[in-house]
Amino acid sequence: MNTANKITVFRVLLVPILIWFLLDNSIHNRFLFALFVFIVASITDHLDGKLARKYNESTNFGKFLDPLADKMLVMSSFICFIEINLVSAIPVLIILFRDLLVTSIRLVAVSAGKVVAANIFGKIKTAIQMLSITMILLLQCLIENKMYSFYIVKNVNLINNVLVWLVAILTIWSGCVYLKENIDFIKISK
Repeated sequence: MNTANKITVFRVLLVPILIWFLLDNSIHNRFLFALFVFIVASITDHLDGKLARKYNESTNFGKFLDPLADKMLVMSSFICFIEINLVSAIPVLIILFRDLLVTSIRLVAVSAGKVVAANIFGKIKTAIQMLSITMILLLQCLIENKMYSFYIVKNVNLINNVLVWLVAILTIWSGCVYLKENIDFIKISK
């Protein structure tokens, strides 16, 4: 296994740690720890791709696992946010539906011998998802450590939900682009 793939596997292993910090309210500064773990995981997303391209070590395993690791990281965060009442379930379900649809198409492609790597729109979508999760966690860190204005506390759920709805809209858009780019393959695999 090359270095880029090891970094991707490391990102997958960070997901349960992130979930633990988000859901265990007995941990002092849990949102700060969750933010740290999430940022480290997000950096690995950039790093693994950069290393794979730099050393020409792109593999089918990496092309498959990298977007899956991103989905695990992002969806785990959003689902935990629902559990702790930070965001509405509806936009998260929209994001989850799109990601399951795209992942299903990728699995069909793999079974037919074709690996469908993430396109630029999917990468932008993932970056915006990670940025919005970072912002939601940062807001929670400010509240958790009493470093906030009354405006933030009063409107934190509105801010969080605006962020997640923007992500849902972008996710739908990137999913439509993905389907359009792969429509020929989808028709062939009937």
